Amino acid sequence: MPFVTNRVLARLGALKFPAPAWALALGLGLGGAAHAQPTPITNSTPAPVTTVAHPAAQIAPIGSFILHGRVVGSPVYRGHARISQSGALVTLVRAAGDEAEQTLLGRALARDHWVFPSGDAVGPAGERRWGTVTASRLNLRSGPGGNNPTRGQAIRGSKLLVVGESGPWLEILNRDGRRLWTHGGYVDVKSYAASGAAEVELIADTRGPWSVHFSGTTPLVVERFEETVNELILLGMGLYASQEVWDLRSVQGVKVRGILDSAEEDVIEAFGSRRDLSEDADVEGFLDDLGLSDAQRAILKGAIDSTGSDARDELGQMILTYWEAERGDRVLERMILSGHSVGSGVWGDENGSFSFQLLPKLNEAFPKAAAQVEDLMIAGCYSSSLRQVDRFRGWFPNLRSFWAYGDSAPGSWTGATIHNALWEEASRGHEPGLVSRVLARGTRKGDNVATWNDVLGYEADGPLRPLATISAELDGSQDAYLKFESGEEIVEDTQRGPLRDHYRLIQEILGHPELSSSEQAGWERARDATIRLIFYETNIRVRFQEVYGPEVAAGFTALGLTAPDWATISRAEAKAAILGFKQSIDLAGAPSAEVERALYLLSKGLEALSIEVVPNEWV
Repeated sequence: MPFVTNRVLARLGALKFPAPAWALALGLGLGGAAHAQPTPITNSTPAPVTTVAHPAAQIAPIGSFILHGRVVGSPVYRGHARISQSGALVTLVRAAGDEAEQTLLGRALARDHWVFPSGDAVGPAGERRWGTVTASRLNLRSGPGGNNPTRGQAIRGSKLLVVGESGPWLEILNRDGRRLWTHGGYVDVKSYAASGAAEVELIADTRGPWSVHFSGTTPLVVERFEETVNELILLGMGLYASQEVWDLRSVQGVKVRGILDSAEEDVIEAFGSRRDLSEDADVEGFLDDLGLSDAQRAILKGAIDSTGSDARDELGQMILTYWEAERGDRVLERMILSGHSVGSGVWGDENGSFSFQLLPKLNEAFPKAAAQVEDLMIAGCYSSSLRQVDRFRGWFPNLRSFWAYGDSAPGSWTGATIHNALWEEASRGHEPGLVSRVLARGTRKGDNVATWNDVLGYEADGPLRPLATISAELDGSQDAYLKFESGEEIVEDTQRGPLRDHYRLIQEILGHPELSSSEQAGWERARDATIRLIFYETNIRVRFQEVYGPEVAAGFTALGLTAPDWATISRAEAKAAILGFKQSIDLAGAPSAEVERALYLLSKGLEALSIEVVPNEWV
């Protein structure tokens, strides 16, 4: 099959037809085993209803149209309703209750998923022929026969409306309403009776967005139906995260809330005020402006206090985004967390680190917002495993799909925008089974993609290996690790070699669902030390000298010694210099404050490579 980028595999659920046409929705019928499947959300029986009618001219133009509406006084309608067209009227049949007196105002938009009929049916009256794709990827051609050029593709499980046939070839309507052809040997076709009723039904959805399905066609495909259906949140910690936002906006045409590094470290603009979240007074003022409960305030104050420098601005923007979603001012439906990663958070080269542990705090403070999140992408290295999926599913109760990386991920300029686009278009709509690692096949680092959805379960590059096997291999690679730790060996290639292999084994054992909590903490420390050791010559020693060189030099001077230039000496030489410094301290007696500080930085930093002294941003 040909290489696929950005919009080729897009919107397998989106149909736009010129009038006249039947209302169509494209969905999935995927099967297969899944890991720890959640209980699916089912439609409940509608409550007693009332009926409100409006002239059709107020809501839609003549011909095919898509009804797009809001309930006056409420940004998201949470109830049962039915919209139907009869003559010159569009009728909203709505659940009785407090919202019964609200009226629905709408406008026609050329949106992706819902087209209302106003003319003759496509195909035989009263019958619809839907075909389910059985191939992994199926070419859609301009005409019957393999010699015709390919005009699109559909992946396994996609639903295609069959409108004609010629021998073994089927004529179908694709997502853009074009008539295309495909071989019937890869399509399981079934016929369904359809009333053709021009109506949809809004089903109660505790997650916030409207849920909609056609009442007269089969299969019934659920879809969100509100103004921000395609919007997504992108938290970008990387240096070029703005490029990822631009690509999604300009190429994909998606409304994106970009949460990016502020011009000033830890400073945000909120409610007309400039807030420096490194200052306690501004933190208190920011929380005052939000009008929070005492419990919410305590949670968020703790989250801000626990976040290091140059990441509080992004956290502040995330808090504002969650706050708006909690109030109903936006729908926090899809989210990308982008940056460097080892599985514990995302960070940037010249920016701070956003820990994943901030997410459960945000979710606790704003539970309604957390319940809206259905599709999550972690655009960072070593961000996916069965254990990681279970963790994020615990944090986001209605998560339906997850895209991340079991190994290294592409950077902003080396393929990230392509992967972002593939994920965005697969997660658009209400078919989580589309979010599959097969979409990235053939792209740079596409083999490293790992996905989970509540249709197919967890998909990764290879089966889960026994914990004992991984442990044994780690024991076998320990000697190689010690040679690099001592400085006997030097990393010549940060992406390949025995130390990188050892690091991959650590990541593999950390992602294993059978790893005990007591063992996890130890392996996390080993992970953090090993990745710093991999980048010791290229990054760590240079940054250590830049940031801590003067403080360490002061400690050496207090003992009458001269500190080396840590940026230029090898790890073996650095360890020898640290040992000599410790011996000088023992001979000198009680150390001064300058000496103690230098000893702490050298011991925790260059020796132990601990995160307290060597932050993630240096990796």
